[in-house]
Amino acid sequence: MIGTLNYGIRTKLRTRGGIYMPLSCVACSLKIIIRILTEIAVCTVRNIPNVVGGSVIRVVLYRQLVKSMGKHIRIDPGAIISGYAIECGSHVVFGRNIMINGEGGLEIGSNVIMGPGSFIWTANHDYGVDHICQDVKMIYKPIKICDNVWVCADTKIIPGVVIGKNSVCAMGAVVVKDVPPNTIVGGNPAIVIKNIIRREYEN
Repeated sequence: MIGTLNYGIRTKLRTRGGIYMPLSCVACSLKIIIRILTEIAVCTVRNIPNVVGGSVIRVVLYRQLVKSMGKHIRIDPGAIISGYAIECGSHVVFGRNIMINGEGGLEIGSNVIMGPGSFIWTANHDYGVDHICQDVKMIYKPIKICDNVWVCADTKIIPGVVIGKNSVCAMGAVVVKDVPPNTIVGGNPAIVIKNIIRREYEN
């Protein structure tokens, strides 16, 4: 009998004169238990202030829950980050009360600031179904935030968007399409406000 467990782990259970669990299945079960305990721990430390080590604790825990996370990361109180398919560079700030869903794939470059209250979502409900509440169907699209980007407070980024290198999303922007490199965008929906020139930097 083949069964599929959460988090995409596939195991095989056999019955031959009795039920037993292969070592591979034991390992899978332990991984799931560890992940669940880690997520519980994240909830516990979510609002610990940075001045008493809150950010350090959150970074240690979130490293276990995402695909990759670079060096010099700061995760402020209230941040909610979910989805294993998140790849994060170095020198990145996750602002206070930010909400991120990376289930559809989220790539964050280096030297990136994501301001407080920002909302970055890679999944959306399929509103074309007959019964939107009962026939739940999700649509996943990846988001890419390139190097040297500032996502200002209360910015909303919808699935499938690319935020170009050296760009700025102004406070409250609703980003519904790709942001060109070296630009400032703002408004709802966000449009290009001006072009900017930045010097190259080293990580």
